[in-house]
This record gives sequence, structure tokens and C-alpha cells, in this order.
Amino acid sequence: TGGCVNADTPYCAVANAPCDVAPSPSPSDVGAFMYCVPDVCQCQDSWTYNSQQYTGCSTTPDSPSNPWCYVSDECAVAYEKNTTLGITSKWKYCTDGLDS
Repeated sequence: TGGCVNADTPYCAVANAPCDVAPSPSPSDVGAFMYCVPDVCQCQDSWTYNSQQYTGCSTTPDSPSNPWCYVSDECAVAYEKNTTLGITSKWKYCTDGLDS
């Protein structure tokens, strides 16, 4: 099925999707789906956190079971940077339903 739907969190029906049920509200014919992620919300290829280099979606010593990554500051759905904590760019968890 084509195109992204739902203005709040766009998604589309796809084969072999990681999610089984579309978020509400959804068309009744949507089964497996994936969220549509703008390019600006994709994980940066490489990034630095607390003087360590990481690639893509990674775990860090302070987040060993919840991988995350830096994204573009243009990503509207990402968490804000916090330079006090060493977070120098907008970021997201990779388990938040968004593509990495």
C-alpha cells in the first residue's frame, strides 16, 4: 500500500513490517505497518557522545539496553539537545517506532 497517512505520526502499510497493528485511528484495511520518517530524522552515520565515537543507532554506557542516536536539528519529533548532559544534538531512541 502506498503513501504515508495520519498527520500526527505518518505510517504506511508494508509487507514484513516490524509492527503488527496500525496505530489508532487507522484505516480498517491496514495490517502490518511502519512509521514514515523524514530524512532529517534518520540516525546520523557517525556521531560523538562523551568523547566516544558511535555509528548509526547505538547503545552507550549510560543506555546499555536502549539504543539511540543523534539526528538532524531539523527533526521535529526528536528530543532536544542538552549540552549540560553532553547531548550536543537532537536525538531519538531507536525503539520509539521510528526508523533508524
